[in-house]
Amino acid sequence: MTDQQDQADFVLEEGVGEREWSALLARTVRPPLEQSFAFGASMAAFGRVPRRFLLRRNGEPVALAQVIEQRLGPVRLCHLLRGPLLIEGADPAALGRALALLRRRYRPLAGRIPLFTPELPAGPAADALCRAAGMGRVVTGYSTSWVDLAVPDIEAGLSGSFRKSLKKARGEKLSIAISHGGADLDWIIRHHDAHRRQRGLMAPPARQAAALVAAQPRPRDVLACVAKRGSGILAGALFIRHGHAATYYLGAGTQEGRAACAQHLLLREALGRLAADGVRWLDTGGLNSDGMKGVARFKLGLGGELVTLAGTYL
Repeated sequence: MTDQQDQADFVLEEGVGEREWSALLARTVRPPLEQSFAFGASMAAFGRVPRRFLLRRNGEPVALAQVIEQRLGPVRLCHLLRGPLLIEGADPAALGRALALLRRRYRPLAGRIPLFTPELPAGPAADALCRAAGMGRVVTGYSTSWVDLAVPDIEAGLSGSFRKSLKKARGEKLSIAISHGGADLDWIIRHHDAHRRQRGLMAPPARQAAALVAAQPRPRDVLACVAKRGSGILAGALFIRHGHAATYYLGAGTQEGRAACAQHLLLREALGRLAADGVRWLDTGGLNSDGMKGVARFKLGLGGELVTLAGTYL
């Protein structure tokens, strides 16, 4: 088969519904939150338009990509965040074809500015793939870590400093409450947002977190965990599930909670709860936010696989 014939076998479709999208997302290896149907729906609450594309080869689905379009005056910024995703078992060449076809659709001269951040590890191979699709890098790569929840002993993978803090937290005799919403979730979002504004952190604002929670198709996809001493909340953590993965989306705490290492205990409890619910992977939610080096060290203490993406391409 010639290259021209091979390329003709690929067809990019738009308009995939929620049920089909979620089923296909479950067939990818490590689906990021930004490619979930609910993430796109939450962006729609702010006037942005989610476009969902499915790449087929000879009629069979091989890759999917969600693009979020944002109007800015006479142009549209078109964000491909952590996609496309290869469906398990598909030829890896499908990623290159998906990028090329999407780049052909989103052309700057037509007023649609493509800002593609592919879910590809940084390196010459990823850069070559993006350049072959007609794109050049404009922003360096985003970093996160993935924690495998299918291991026999989750605590064995924790760093020594994390285990030390966890031991201290257990000695504080805190109580842990886990829910799917309500007052505990409101506390987490409110305290996180106050801390974000006070420190000027690059982190999701309260309204974005609330929209994402509201967009979840099932209550169980939202996991709100709080640590209490008596009736007072010392710390909280919000996790969002997407297929067989989940993301540590927000964390919040008081000074008393930090002294008691309450967030360490919350993470350990949440890992066990997510694993019992069939979640295979936890995305720790980014490691390179400005002014949050301590948070990055805390997340790395979970012992996950560090991944730096290739970057954002135009």
